[in-house]
Amino acid sequence: MLGNKKIWKKNMSPMTIATFLFATSVMFFIGVVGWAYVGKSYAVGASALPNSLTVHIDGTWGGTVAEDEGLQYIPQVVLLSDFYGVDSNGTRYELYCLEHNKGMPSGGTYTKDGDLTTTFTDKGITYIVSNSYPNSSSFMSNYSSNEKKYVTQFAIWYYQDLVKGVAPSTDGELSATIKQQILANSKYGSLIVDLANRAVEANKLNTPADSLGVDQSSVTYGISSDGKYFESNYISVVGSNDLFRTYAVTLTDNTSSATLVDEAGAEVPSGSVFRAGSKFKIRVPLNNLKELNKINIKANITGTFEHQQVFAYRHSNTGAQTALVAAFDTDNQNTDLALEFNIPTGKVQISKQDITNSKEVAGATLVITDCNGVEIAKWVSTTEPHYIEALPITTDNCKYKLTETIAPSGYEINTESIEFEVKADGSVTKVVMKDTPLTPTPETGMNIPTILYIAGGFLLICGIAIIYESVKPKKENY
Repeated sequence: MLGNKKIWKKNMSPMTIATFLFATSVMFFIGVVGWAYVGKSYAVGASALPNSLTVHIDGTWGGTVAEDEGLQYIPQVVLLSDFYGVDSNGTRYELYCLEHNKGMPSGGTYTKDGDLTTTFTDKGITYIVSNSYPNSSSFMSNYSSNEKKYVTQFAIWYYQDLVKGVAPSTDGELSATIKQQILANSKYGSLIVDLANRAVEANKLNTPADSLGVDQSSVTYGISSDGKYFESNYISVVGSNDLFRTYAVTLTDNTSSATLVDEAGAEVPSGSVFRAGSKFKIRVPLNNLKELNKINIKANITGTFEHQQVFAYRHSNTGAQTALVAAFDTDNQNTDLALEFNIPTGKVQISKQDITNSKEVAGATLVITDCNGVEIAKWVSTTEPHYIEALPITTDNCKYKLTETIAPSGYEINTESIEFEVKADGSVTKVVMKDTPLTPTPETGMNIPTILYIAGGFLLICGIAIIYESVKPKKENY
């Protein structure tokens, strides 16, 4: 006896299936697009420091706390371990003290003050913030965050005396006593002094002004391998310093309908942005050069330089400590470079000649095409050679052809095209195509009747001589 077996079947409505498929497609698309763009953004990231910060002090660092952490505490100095600010979004910013002899605020608000930039912050301070806690992962890598902050804070104070020329034996931002204790500190002293000395050297460096450069002498031109374009090689743009991030190329005088080409070989529109270190080239479609004027293209290159600047923050209580935010305000500055590309072309002389006398023949329709068969020029010959003042130079794998499409009256059409090249050395390329007359013309200057008269007279004389020889009496010998 067979038992009953229940089979469960879950039915799904068409709407449910459609919704599922749609959602799956959307997620797949987002995944593909997201993956395609990972790490490919060329934009320069800009970060602006907040205008105000709420002060936070969570604990002091000194005395027993310092000893418990194995730190060599310097007497007469109380360093706050958790001195930081929070913006309106809840973002935390590490703070350092710029004025050692002022008291710490117990709360309140710090306000970003541009007027303090030249007073407290310079290239040396910027160097310390860049190469210490929390911005450098290699800084004191085997030490705790408190130790890193300890060394960074004392380096800021010590640097201010060094850059002002205040000797370690003289009171300044730090007292002479504290500076001597720093020098004698076996664990942190050398780290503090080394960071401060490197900041002094960084402050002496003259960072070149932002500027752009293009070596136009290295730019060459030729016809593309497919014969469709006249283009440059890849062009490099260099910046005056390592703050150079991106540049945009805008074609400002573009009567030849030129386009830009990136390093992947793709055409991109005028105004496109390129990364610093990348290259571009200029491409002109050959079929747009009907008038064959000289090719002059003007371009403007706008380079973006990223400048990082630290800011001092002032407390509402003027007697309180001035703070330094251990973060950067990114200021993107643009510099322009105007360029004019005078693309080299060559001069060509085309002669249409009679094959019998090498004289110029008028009335022939002639055409010049490139290696891809694109018509470059067309004209009717005259009794003078035809000149083309500016024909783009050729390459070894792509030369021009001269073809006769209509023969002049009285001549056979020349069915053979003549291949020629145009060089960039300033020489004139001379091309000669000859036609054969339909009826050969002797160059004796004598007409047909005269020739017939002479021939007839000659034959008559010969006939008389033959008759005379046949009828004259013959001598007989006995």
